[in-house]
Formats: sequence, structure tokens, C-alpha cells
Amino acid sequence: MTVSSDSRKDGPGRCPVCDHETSSKPASPAGDAPCSNCGHLLWFRMQPVDDAVILNLFVDMDPERAEIERVGEWLINSRAALHIIVNFHKVEYVSSTFVNGLIVLYKKVQGAGGKVVFCGMNQVIREIIRINRLDQIFDLSDDTDEALESF
Repeated sequence: MTVSSDSRKDGPGRCPVCDHETSSKPASPAGDAPCSNCGHLLWFRMQPVDDAVILNLFVDMDPERAEIERVGEWLINSRAALHIIVNFHKVEYVSSTFVNGLIVLYKKVQGAGGKVVFCGMNQVIREIIRINRLDQIFDLSDDTDEALESF
């Protein structure tokens, strides 16, 4: 099933802690996007599509590695999805801590028999991935539609 990119932008997502439906978007200042049910600060909006989950990253979010690991473990243990798309469409820059967390997420999901695809990266993020030779291990797509087709 292909869902148009426009319909994915504002639809409801799910909190990775309590699984409550949320349409939370970060407010100003960046980082202030709590789940309306449990109060957990969100760094992405999770959107199920068929047997995959899209993690639409919020602008200027920089979660700790442990937080990324916790989300990965929740996705694997809950079997919410083993096909994960990490959408960088609104992200301008990523820290080395965030990249390290994504490496751990990638390895855990692959170890559980799943697949992670990164998409929507700007030139700066693609260059960070290339310089660190992570383009040799990460699956990269231009957009969410292309990423969904890769599963």
C-alpha cells in the first residue's frame, strides 16, 4: 500500500512509551513535545503504515543513545513493526550521539530479523553518513514511498 506523502504529514502517531495515539508536534522551543497521555517527551512521531512504522523525526531533537535504544527495544518487543523507516525530512543536522544511537537501533532491528531504512536526508546528513562510511551498512532511500517499496 502506498500512502501519499501529504497524508503522512499530519496524521496521528503513537507514543513509544504508552502506545497512546498522539498528533503531537514539537512546540517552540524545540524539544517541547510531550505525549498527551504519559508526558514522555517525543523526538519523533511514529506512524504505522501496513507492516512498517515510520519514525518522522522532529526538528532539532537530539535524544540520548539510551532513549533511541529504548524505542528500538519497544518496537522489537511489542512487535509493533520490524520494518522501520526513519524519516529525516525536517532534520537539518544530527549529532554523533544520535548517529551512534541509530547504529544501535539498526543492529538490534536487523538482529531481530527486521529492516531499517533511512530516508529524507539533506546533503549535510548524507555527507556525515558517507564520511563515516555508514552508507555501506545503512539502507538509504530518498523518501518514504521509496523506503516502503524496499520492504
